[in-house]
Amino acid sequence: MLAKLEKRHVRGKKPAKVPLELARAVRDEMLAAIGIERVIGGRRKKQRVTLPQPLAPGMPPRYALDGSTRLYNPDWNSHVDGGVNLEYIMTVQHLIQENGVVKYGLSQELANNHDLIIKAAHTYFRTLRRQYQADHDEAARAKREAKLEMDKHNARRHRKASHLRTGIKPFRRVFGHAATQGIEQLVHSPWQSSEDSSGGVANPTERDRMRRMANAGFKALELRTLRWRGRKLSTLYLTLAVFAQFQAERAGDLDEIASEDLTEAERATYLAQVHQAVQEWQSVYTSKDLHYDRFRGPAANHRDLPREDKKRRPIYKECISRRWAKESEAHSQIYDAAPHCPDNFTIFDLELPLDLLPERDREWLQGVDTADSEDNE
Repeated sequence: MLAKLEKRHVRGKKPAKVPLELARAVRDEMLAAIGIERVIGGRRKKQRVTLPQPLAPGMPPRYALDGSTRLYNPDWNSHVDGGVNLEYIMTVQHLIQENGVVKYGLSQELANNHDLIIKAAHTYFRTLRRQYQADHDEAARAKREAKLEMDKHNARRHRKASHLRTGIKPFRRVFGHAATQGIEQLVHSPWQSSEDSSGGVANPTERDRMRRMANAGFKALELRTLRWRGRKLSTLYLTLAVFAQFQAERAGDLDEIASEDLTEAERATYLAQVHQAVQEWQSVYTSKDLHYDRFRGPAANHRDLPREDKKRRPIYKECISRRWAKESEAHSQIYDAAPHCPDNFTIFDLELPLDLLPERDREWLQGVDTADSEDNE
């Protein structure tokens, strides 16, 4: 069945994407059809379920407590389009068509879109199959755990980038749109520092000392510096974090001002308010809204090379530490291959006031400045 769907797109047409609301509806119906009720298991935690074993030949099918609703035992080691698996998928497809509008708020068109429902069901079946295999095979378990760990770190970096983007609008209004051209193209998830709960390769005593110096709890996440990132980009990220946090605490302050770019008087007033608020912050990484404390970890755990970006966005020379680029031939090749930013990127010419940063972040940045002295040339 899936092969037939894929053949419809071999002539250069991009396959239709499954809407999130449909994917969620299919997931819930697929779990219900094997006798699992979906439960939200806490803050950003995925539900851990025990999947049913395939039925032995000749065994009767299971039924729900009502005695009439069939519960399925998929054959996780067989193809999705065969035997009981096909019956399972088609039952889910029928349930979505019947109940999708009332139960899940889907549009009638979406609830009747056979191809998209089947595509979503196949995708989630593969997810469940990987879990079943991980539960019954040590190699599959290790592979799944590694993927979940990677997904967790990717999600943290994605949230950091999203948080920084909320600071872009007030940042541009304060410093002026003409002076901040290009800023939207400099905030990407792969460029964010890692936040890790493991010890890494650093000396445990040194790591614990740095955690305690930051007044961070035992469950604190370690911020792992990206060594390739230049001081200009690090300063920009810290400043955006300040504006994002201040905007969250004082939502709506700028909305009362009609002008897109603030006047000098409005700018001075707003920056004074930001500066006053920052005096009460230890760092942009310590906030009552954060579930875990953060602390900057030892150099042994710092990340040396840029991450692979699936979207292939360029890292501009202006974003890269020149001292890092001089450390090795591999670093030099990355720097030499990097393009300069477009001519209209005025953001790199903007001098950002360091007194807007919390004391601990300012001290860290001064350390970066000392170690990366060529960025002051």
